[in-house]
Amino acid sequence: MLAHGRTLYTGPAADAVTQLAPSPDVMTLPPAEAILEVAARDAPSSNPELVKAPRRFTTARAPAPRAPFYARALALAHRGVVTQLRRWPLIVAQFATCAVFASLIGMLYEGDGRPRIDQKGVENVNGYLFMLCTGTLFSSLFPPLQLFFRGLALARREAASGAYGLPLSVLAMQLADVVLQQALPCVFVSVTYRLIDPRHGLEQRLGAFLLVAQAVAFAGASLGYLIACLSPDSEFATVVAPLFVFPMILLGGLYANVDAIPAGARWINKVNPINYGFQAVSQAQWFSTVSEP
Repeated sequence: MLAHGRTLYTGPAADAVTQLAPSPDVMTLPPAEAILEVAARDAPSSNPELVKAPRRFTTARAPAPRAPFYARALALAHRGVVTQLRRWPLIVAQFATCAVFASLIGMLYEGDGRPRIDQKGVENVNGYLFMLCTGTLFSSLFPPLQLFFRGLALARREAASGAYGLPLSVLAMQLADVVLQQALPCVFVSVTYRLIDPRHGLEQRLGAFLLVAQAVAFAGASLGYLIACLSPDSEFATVVAPLFVFPMILLGGLYANVDAIPAGARWINKVNPINYGFQAVSQAQWFSTVSEP
């Protein structure tokens, strides 16, 4: 038992009250309260003299050698994977949310299982292709906003102590999350492709859809890290993120013709992953289709 920076009692707990010999008024209290009362009253009469510590301490041992780069990278990667596995309820919730959202999109644009090169069929497939790009961008944009600020404080402390460099810590933090962020688009595309069957049984085009979804997911995660770097905290980043995303959705190619976009806003499509993704999946969908009169 410690009190005011020094040892007040050490020994069996049953003998603590007897050995401390409190005053009669304290003896009437329960043992735990009596011990606390004695510890509170037993204050030193004067403050101890403070001695300034030297700037540097000499030691007989040499400082520990710095671990090689690959060892530090593996240690950080292992820590990131373990941290992700500890958050398994959140991971399960993310996959469940993605599967439910994909099922809703699939039922919304589901066709009758036959090739329909008419207005309704083309509109349904184009709507699905656009939702594929926007849903992938949204699912990969917002997790980095939380991950960046959650791991930044730890990365700064480790960099200040000399344990790990800041670039290495941030890189390991991103690599630990990249597997999850790339698995979600695969779940979304796999579920919706089977329900909608946009190529009407041509499964060889599924690889093109998955590749485009992965590219859009990487672009969305990069945009999320950019917004996080420009923001002072996670709340501010979450508020300003829609200012980056909604113009990309409006100018992505479905709601407005690319040629009809005002000249002052055309530069947005130069850095718009939704626009590039929508054009790519549209090429994969319609490049071999012959329109009927």
